[in-house]
Amino acid sequence: MLPARLVQTGTTRLEGHGRDIVVTAIWVSMAAALAAFVAGLFGLWLERLLPEPHTSDRSRDMITAIIGLVSLLLALVLGTIIGSA
Repeated sequence: MLPARLVQTGTTRLEGHGRDIVVTAIWVSMAAALAAFVAGLFGLWLERLLPEPHTSDRSRDMITAIIGLVSLLLALVLGTIIGSA
């Protein structure tokens, strides 16, 4: 169980290799942003390797629709989580 002081400040103390590591929400969000950026760069690189039929206008419209659906579901889930907190 974490001490109340750590829970109130929003930091988590992890024990590892004989020393304490403090992980804050800022570091976690920076890691998530970096992972999203790297995934975007990987997607741009991967687009060059796709054959021509997969990069047609119809395929791009379908991918855009799927991204919109996933974004909508993510917003609903996050809204539900925030509302229940």
